[in-house]
Amino acid sequence: DERGQLHLDTPLEAKASGRVRVLLLFDDEDIDEEAWRRAVSRNPAFDFLIDPAEDIYSNEDGKPFTR
Repeated sequence: DERGQLHLDTPLEAKASGRVRVLLLFDDEDIDEEAWRRAVSRNPAFDFLIDPAEDIYSNEDGKPFTR
């Protein structure tokens, strides 16, 4: 808001109380979607996703989405 405070659209269902870290992504209309994806794919903050232990889903999980 105008005071720099963050407001959530829906309640946060946290299992524990305490401090949290929040990552803000500002929508910059000057960067196109492909450039944004390239930048995110090179960001070391997401390196943990390369770990095979994070690959917990397969193509057989869930149900297909159709409109």
